This record gives sequence, C-alpha cells and structure tokens, in this order.
Amino acid sequence: AGILSAIEVELAHKMLENGNLMIMMTDGVLDSFGMGGDLAEARLMEYLKGISGANPQQIADMILNEGLKNCGGKARDDMTVLVAKVWRRAA
Repeated sequence: AGILSAIEVELAHKMLENGNLMIMMTDGVLDSFGMGGDLAEARLMEYLKGISGANPQQIADMILNEGLKNCGGKARDDMTVLVAKVWRRAA
C-alpha cells in the first residue's frame, strides 16, 4: 500500500477463538505459491494444513522459507509474513 496512490480496501470481519491463528502476508509471499490467483491460494492453504504444533514465529518463518524455496531462493518481490495466535484471557 505504501507505493500505491490509490488502493481498494476489502474489509472482513471474522470471529477468532482461543487457539486460532491470524496470518497476514504480502503479495510477494502469496505469489511465490503460484503467481497469484486461486492456484496460489489453494497451494498456500495445502501448505498451511501441513503445519502443526509450532509457535507463531516458527509458522511465520516456515511460510517465508517455503515462499523463498518456491522462488529458487531469491525473492521476486517483497516478502513479509506476520502470524498472531489468539489465546483466551485468563480470569
């Protein structure tokens, strides 16, 4: 968004529950899974389904490393991944 003068924003509301992960990434990471579109999203979802038992930082690192691997080790675009985990607040 920082390099574009006009962007289209899509607002989404999701209810997160205890243990859910929120994963955000730049288009450079998504594109590495299949040059955008539905194929990239499907490949990314399949990859994410294979990840289990890792903390948010490890998951972010795994996604970024897989994206770089998909590009032959050299990023074609900026690649940033942010992963947050939701925990129930203890009383």
